[in-house]
Amino acid sequence: MKDIEKELDRLVQQWASTQRSYLDGSKPCVGHHHIHRSCRLLRWDLHNIIPLTYTQHTLFHNGSLQYFIHNPFREEYLNLMKNKDLKDYLLENNLTEDEWLEKNLKNLKKYIDNTKNVCY
Repeated sequence: MKDIEKELDRLVQQWASTQRSYLDGSKPCVGHHHIHRSCRLLRWDLHNIIPLTYTQHTLFHNGSLQYFIHNPFREEYLNLMKNKDLKDYLLENNLTEDEWLEKNLKNLKKYIDNTKNVCY
């Protein structure tokens, strides 16, 4: 795994830690990947990250808890991206993998900076 990928993983969890649980609004949270993180196109996409408390995350993974995506546009987007091949995506967008990773890093940092002053 490249260093930039480790940084992206860290930033996703940093963002999730500032969010309220998707299920009940409690804090603090971890970022659960709705579509498994092995899908690289969605691994660092915040549309794919479901903030859950640590307990909720554990319960989800042991099968005691479930959730549903309520926004049909979000669900459609995630399904579209889940079925897209990374190489095809890079070709369609005229990006190298390194450029795509840098773009993800820039976007995540920007999003985190923009949410620092949000009060809950």
